[in-house]
Amino acid sequence: MFGAVRCYPLLVLAMTLLTGAVFVAVTLLVPEVYRATAAFTVPQQTGLQDQGDQQYLDSQVVILQSQEVAERAAAIANAALRRDVLAVDDFIGPGKASEITPPERANRGTFGAGTVTVSFTWSDARVAKDGANALVAAFDEARTASIQALGDATVASLQKLMDQVPQARDQLAALVDQRSKVLIKQQLDLAQHPTVAWATEPAVPLNANSTRIGGTGLMVGFILGVALAFAWARHRCGFTDPLRPTALYRTPLFGDIPRWARRGRRMDAPVQRLPVSTTADVRRDTTGRTPAAEAFRLAAGALRAAVTSPTSVVIVSPSAGPNQSVVAANIALALGEGGTRVLVVDADPGGELAELLVPGSGTEGGFSDVLAGRRALVDCMRLSPSDPAVMVLGYGSSEIERAHGVAYRAAFSVLLSEATANFDLVLVNGPSPLRDGDAGEPVGACDAVLICVSPDEPIREHLELARRLGLLGAEPDGYLYLRSPIRHRVRSPEPSPTDGAPSDLAVSAAPETAPATGISNGNGHATNGVAPRTPAPTPTSVGVPTVDDR
Repeated sequence: MFGAVRCYPLLVLAMTLLTGAVFVAVTLLVPEVYRATAAFTVPQQTGLQDQGDQQYLDSQVVILQSQEVAERAAAIANAALRRDVLAVDDFIGPGKASEITPPERANRGTFGAGTVTVSFTWSDARVAKDGANALVAAFDEARTASIQALGDATVASLQKLMDQVPQARDQLAALVDQRSKVLIKQQLDLAQHPTVAWATEPAVPLNANSTRIGGTGLMVGFILGVALAFAWARHRCGFTDPLRPTALYRTPLFGDIPRWARRGRRMDAPVQRLPVSTTADVRRDTTGRTPAAEAFRLAAGALRAAVTSPTSVVIVSPSAGPNQSVVAANIALALGEGGTRVLVVDADPGGELAELLVPGSGTEGGFSDVLAGRRALVDCMRLSPSDPAVMVLGYGSSEIERAHGVAYRAAFSVLLSEATANFDLVLVNGPSPLRDGDAGEPVGACDAVLICVSPDEPIREHLELARRLGLLGAEPDGYLYLRSPIRHRVRSPEPSPTDGAPSDLAVSAAPETAPATGISNGNGHATNGVAPRTPAPTPTSVGVPTVDDR
């Protein structure tokens, strides 16, 4: 749950604020409602001393809820308001505005044991007050009338018995004494009225406490936001902690790459995605010594330390694409700075290595051409203007029909053997094993596997990636955590004489003028027009270009 909140804090915050705003808006749109409350205590009638307390209270509540009391209360309230506002239905019936709360069952003498509460709700504060008080006054009148009627009926019965039946003198005296006692008790009961705490006019409506309602809305919104974030995280959440993939892949973290661009900044230009390049203008630092650049350099050092004997490394991730291309390009530049002769191979159809390292190179001549046997490796490699020690083999044209299965692996193995014979390290930007059926061929052919992890990649995809790597028998040697996910594709800029990029795929040069890059195709022609740092060595026997030691 806490991980979901950390993964989607903006979702939780938005849901909290939205729900709180809705709750406050409801209080502003719904009409104000006032509630007035009165309470009274009913005295025990002397004529009903033999009746239990609870039974007597029940009888009084029955009177309070009677039709007679409702009629009296409507008349009293309208008289106090001097206008006909309330009707009998407001005091009795399904849609009544009054509410009667009888006392809880308690022993006699307990505080509140005989207190009845009456409340009245209305859109006008005065009407609410007069309605509650009118109901109590109407009950007092109905109770008085009930006591009067009960006493009169008892006296009339005794008088009728005395008049109609001849009695002895002693019996007649007893009846007269009984009648006198009834009259006395009647007068005593009529003199006792309920003790009333009259309702006052409410000053604050029930639904006008915006602070309380807004706080309730924020609490409800936070709970809903957490639940929504948890549900969404189970489907989409990625690794928010850079150390968590260690338990999944059982491999160390080579580098935690921090963000090198401010949030919301578009990184469309290739130079903005290469913090290792000294030409990168990242956070106004043109020296290439940014935190992200140093993190890539540390990751490159960890990679070289972990894979000293292998000469080929494949980088894979669940989604491949821009994130993986950026990692491969910066790792290659960092390795080149350390004097390692690197060939970067883009085996991902959606990769962007060619545009990142050799801007304006286009899609003519690349990995797909070499794999299909249409062109030689030496003719498709390009020297990166960012570092003369880095050669790039882009993917080439995606329209070329690619071999699959055994044929794909055989062609890739031939390409890899030619490349490893002339470079210190071959860095392959592999396709996603989750989306490309032939992605297992580069993974199985290369000597080491490096995982690229981004927080915007769902954990479930990494679980599937780990499972597929296990089926291929490939154990990752390490992983990189890229905190700044790249969402925008690189836009291919038009080549210009000042951008440092080659203007042609191949520039001819006479043998006696020295090759431009120190890389020869065996016929005395250079493959690129970038000036070398040192004179070029002679070509190797297999005809694959070599790169001079820095």
